[in-house]
Amino acid sequence: MSERYDVRVRIGGKLKRTDVDPLLAKLSAEELGTGWGEEFHEADVRSALAFADGTGQPAEFMTHESDGELDDLRTLLQSLNLFYHVELSGNDQYAPTTAVWHPGELEGHFLTSDNKPVILLELIQEANTEAKLKKLIGDTITLAAPLPGLQLVD
Repeated sequence: MSERYDVRVRIGGKLKRTDVDPLLAKLSAEELGTGWGEEFHEADVRSALAFADGTGQPAEFMTHESDGELDDLRTLLQSLNLFYHVELSGNDQYAPTTAVWHPGELEGHFLTSDNKPVILLELIQEANTEAKLKKLIGDTITLAAPLPGLQLVD
């Protein structure tokens, strides 16, 4: 039996309009909706993307009981050079985690305790300069820096 989690995905950055359909396909495959307990509906997701674009906020999608860490979705978002936070609720065996991708700035998995991310040793080891380490620690304390809003671009 696979492990299941509640998942919240927040996406920011510049999304080309030509890349909306591939994103919709991945969101549908992961059964991500626009609210807790809501199923994927293409019209609702398109409206959420337009709302995020119009308000300068990240787009947000969620699902109850995902059975994975959304690797295919995360790979697509990285290939589209989009920012994301994927928050997994955890369960009785695993602590809550947040997967973070800020292109060119910060990436990794963070354990979450009391809604505060905890830096992982592997990220400290990868930060081979004092400036990078200081930025990494500062960003981590503020939940890996705020996500930029989602923008739909031509």
